[in-house]
Amino acid sequence: MLEISYKPYSLEFTKSKNGKFEEMKVSFTNIGQKELRLRVVDYPKGYFEVQLNKENLMPGKMVELKVNPAKTLPGGIVKKSITLQVNAGKGYRITIPVKI
Repeated sequence: MLEISYKPYSLEFTKSKNGKFEEMKVSFTNIGQKELRLRVVDYPKGYFEVQLNKENLMPGKMVELKVNPAKTLPGGIVKKSITLQVNAGKGYRITIPVKI
């Protein structure tokens, strides 16, 4: 059973009225009884920047993953993903699809 919940399950960037992409966030909540370690382990550098608090996630607490597209992107639709590791060793991974 997953000890963490998150939303949204995927990200789709669209340009704002000023023609720029806005920062998007994914919220992770520890719904278990133990402290969790959540780390970004893979994302396509050059397509977007990601930020995640490096502190462990205590039971009942929430943390946000912030995602910003790069200032210059290749033309057309880009489909990539961000992968996070929950705990080390025998933990599990969460992959979040991203469409720009």
